[in-house]
Amino acid sequence: MRLTAVSVVLFLLAFTLHWLAWRVRIPQRQTLALLLIFLGTLPLGLLVLVSLPELYAPVPAGLAPLVQVALFHISAAFVYIVLYSLLEEQSPTLSLVKLVADAPASGRTRAELFAHLEAIQTLQSRLEALLRDGLLREENGVYHLTSKGRSWARIFRWWRSILNIGVGG
Repeated sequence: MRLTAVSVVLFLLAFTLHWLAWRVRIPQRQTLALLLIFLGTLPLGLLVLVSLPELYAPVPAGLAPLVQVALFHISAAFVYIVLYSLLEEQSPTLSLVKLVADAPASGRTRAELFAHLEAIQTLQSRLEALLRDGLLREENGVYHLTSKGRSWARIFRWWRSILNIGVGG
């Protein structure tokens, strides 16, 4: 239980740093910034645990607890970073709810709802995010993976093969 508390506090510290950084200025390469914040927090947090025995005292001594904290933190960080890309985009359902909530007392017509849905450019914004993060490059309207994009694609292919998941969304 104590290891869980230490792990959660470390993750919440990284999340707070992320939140504060985004309040100052949203970085152009958000995924990279999140990786730097969350993975940079880990060694600093582990160093604090080892350097300040009074913080580390309730946690069993040795390398194994530190590895457990690190595994929890890395796993939680990657999950959050992947989910963050979903949070970047506005959900079509939530945007419809907001559109109707902001409507005058007469409400919205079906035509207004469909026009709103057609205006949402989810694919375009995803492409822009991949371009922004350096995973894709565009040449004359044709998109190509960068070396960084190929590396990520290999990782996802490898992970899908381990989980025995076929091709698809």
